[in-house]
Amino acid sequence: MPRELHDGFGRGINYLRISVTDKCNFRCVYCMPEEGVAMRAHDELLSAEEIAHFVRLVAPEGITRVRLTGGEPLVSHRIVPLIEEIRAIDGIEDISLTTNGALLPRLAPALREAGLDRVNISLDTLNADRFTQITRLGRVEQALAGIDAALEYGFEPVKVNTVVVRRMDQDVLELAKLSLERPVHVRFIEYMPIGSSATSPCPSIVGRRTQGVLPPRSGQSEAPEEPMWSSSATSPCPSIVGRRTQGVLPPRSGQSEAPEEPMWSSSATSPHCGAGTSGCSGSTLNPELWDASDVVPSDELRELISSQARAMGIGALAPVDESAPYGAGPARYWAFPNAAGTVGFISAMSNHFCSACNRLRLTADGQLRPCLFSDAEYNVRDALRTGDDEAVVALYRTAIAHKPQQHDHIDGTQRFMSQIGG
Repeated sequence: MPRELHDGFGRGINYLRISVTDKCNFRCVYCMPEEGVAMRAHDELLSAEEIAHFVRLVAPEGITRVRLTGGEPLVSHRIVPLIEEIRAIDGIEDISLTTNGALLPRLAPALREAGLDRVNISLDTLNADRFTQITRLGRVEQALAGIDAALEYGFEPVKVNTVVVRRMDQDVLELAKLSLERPVHVRFIEYMPIGSSATSPCPSIVGRRTQGVLPPRSGQSEAPEEPMWSSSATSPCPSIVGRRTQGVLPPRSGQSEAPEEPMWSSSATSPHCGAGTSGCSGSTLNPELWDASDVVPSDELRELISSQARAMGIGALAPVDESAPYGAGPARYWAFPNAAGTVGFISAMSNHFCSACNRLRLTADGQLRPCLFSDAEYNVRDALRTGDDEAVVALYRTAIAHKPQQHDHIDGTQRFMSQIGG
């Protein structure tokens, strides 16, 4: 029988998020640079067979739920056979996928037949022009068609993910209203400090932080005394704290309305400029550079949506418990009166949910991350390729043992979200 492993703080770990690829057919401004991520050699990435083998090894360790992410997982030609392989693994009870929806109308039948249970679809606005500005390459009709396909082919629940950035001035009420007539669950996610500038002098964390990470010695059950990745004192890169927050200013006192124009930067703007930074345009936002003033706390957003809905005669959002969708995770769910779906809020910044975190992440290049906001990684790719299953499981257990208790202060990560897995 599978045994659920617990970390050093008593949290059971049963959920694995797997990045199938770091490539994407969109270029969302908060997720990846305009030119995309650097191309990797084929042998740097895990094959579908290696991913499936890793899942086989960790399922007896308590993993029951798997989410496939990217980049955009549907651009990978191996996504359908990979789902089939994972579906056949004993102990895996739920397989989900996060997508921008563009390829879902074409692939939905095959995905459903392969054994995919449910999907999350990213949608940050219903405004066609704003959607193209945010995604750089996408059209809103593609995401909406993806939602239609997900409902048509019986994926359940269907969730819609919206990352809220204050200066992007999104139509949040219109997005929330998608839950009125159809059983979709719209989730608003606080803007998080993930990813470095495209021009950052810092090399990829792969190789620097995982070098020297070894599985426990034979018979060793406890984690090593010290995690074996470089500290900020020895890192060749400047502190992300100084780089990301220097000069970042909160909104002006009393400022409640969004600016008239979206303030994302042109390519001419320095990637190291935060809002109000000396020498940078104060009216621009580089969405690849996290800015604390652009976080909209969930409580503020929920009240805004409720007040606008009351003004339209829809009625305010009310909390729901039993009607929350399966796989609710860290979201807290609310609903409009008599709505078919729900509206959720994921408060990664304003109300940490670390105490209930049950997940690990596997990147496309085979690095196991215990925490989204930490650059600590464990190289299971090399262990997989030696054929030493015991070493792979040992690394998995070590990653769990080093899962941090919480992220009190978040400064940024050295991978883009597309490289970690959304």
